[in-house]
Amino acid sequence: MPGHEGDYEKDLEQRSKRGEYYIADSIKNDPKLKFKTDGGRTVYGGGGITPDYFIPRDSTWQTMYLVQLYGKNIIREYAMEYANDNQKKLEKMPFEEFNRSVTITDEQMNQLVKLATNEGIKFNEKEYNRSKGYIKNQIKALVARSVYQKANKAGQNNEFFKVIGQSDDTYQKALKLFDRADKLEHSPMTYNQK
Repeated sequence: MPGHEGDYEKDLEQRSKRGEYYIADSIKNDPKLKFKTDGGRTVYGGGGITPDYFIPRDSTWQTMYLVQLYGKNIIREYAMEYANDNQKKLEKMPFEEFNRSVTITDEQMNQLVKLATNEGIKFNEKEYNRSKGYIKNQIKALVARSVYQKANKAGQNNEFFKVIGQSDDTYQKALKLFDRADKLEHSPMTYNQK
């Protein structure tokens, strides 16, 4: 019998309250659900996957100012405007060049803030500064999706995720661990924080 979405959401909320996304020691495995894989790894049922390497979730960029920007669709609107204004130039540019050379400037961020203010979002400098890097990354990723999804007609979001991944701590750590994948696969440990 499949699970219920509400139960899943409650489980995520409980994990967050217990700090499982932020502190490795807060992850509690039920010893009654412990077993060994054919390769000798200890795994636990009933709670998802315990990571071999714990990367705490960074939530410092999450602010009420950012929530308001999302609520009024300001980030997406600004990114689409930017993509439309620069479409001809960007579609001639290979994605690798775009990714390497295009940056969202402070002047462009000032335009976004002005757009937000015009939409009734009161500027909060402290929260803006906490969310600024995240917002820049989101704009660039949305522009990449707009430009390259049209050009490739593949229906994929590869360019979007390539940009987003540059600021994702978990993804960046995973890239650095690929050379250890075989060792981790055959390791008897449940997780190792290094």
